[in-house]
Amino acid sequence: IDADDSPIDCMYGLWSEKNCECLCIQPYCTDLSGRCAAMFTCNPTNPWANCVRGVDCPWWKNTLKENSCATGPEIPNGVWEVWPTQKECCALYPQSEVCETLNKKEEENPPTPFPTIGAANLPDFEDVVVKFSGSNIPVDVSVVA
Repeated sequence: IDADDSPIDCMYGLWSEKNCECLCIQPYCTDLSGRCAAMFTCNPTNPWANCVRGVDCPWWKNTLKENSCATGPEIPNGVWEVWPTQKECCALYPQSEVCETLNKKEEENPPTPFPTIGAANLPDFEDVVVKFSGSNIPVDVSVVA
């Protein structure tokens, strides 16, 4: 339910690094310990109401389609297990259509030998330092260093 590096178990929600707090699935709110465990004693709000799909909305198992992930600003009633990223949901439901798209993106962009964001401009040729040593070179031969 939580990001691996969250300092507390949010229970019915996700830890937000940005806000340093648990974001709760409605109808839960944070209790005195900061966990999403209080119910009916607060006025719950949707912390993801303004999220952007595929960017910062939570992910969950799609209740309408078997072995599938879904995302969006409104978590369906009865869904209590959510993940912060598509990758975490797809680790559990790799057959999901959205996960196949994620896997194709990873295959299309294989790792490069350099830590770059775009394609590296690799030279066609590589400079190689070569050292020669010689003896008995005639005096009329010019040697340039």
